[in-house]
Amino acid sequence: MDHSADLMRALLRSIRRYISNNGTLNSDGRRLLKDIVREIAKNRKELMKIAKKARKDPSLENIMRLAEELLGDEANVLFAEALWGPEEGLVDELFAEP
Repeated sequence: MDHSADLMRALLRSIRRYISNNGTLNSDGRRLLKDIVREIAKNRKELMKIAKKARKDPSLENIMRLAEELLGDEANVLFAEALWGPEEGLVDELFAEP
């Protein structure tokens, strides 16, 4: 059974906890990424090139590229919600009348 998408969702939902000040994954985030890559190696071999690049350079850009391959548009939604809160709240704040 492939759990790579579930693990990636967990990473994205808590991205603030797993990202360091320089924009790469911290040690806890790298451990989670290692589990994601292990699942990809077992079940989604077509994504190994992107997964290896993300493991070698765990920058936010590479993590998001892998997340988009695993989850599609859901990756961007989860990332945005983790940083700024649910979409509904953002829309309400942006278009609220003074």
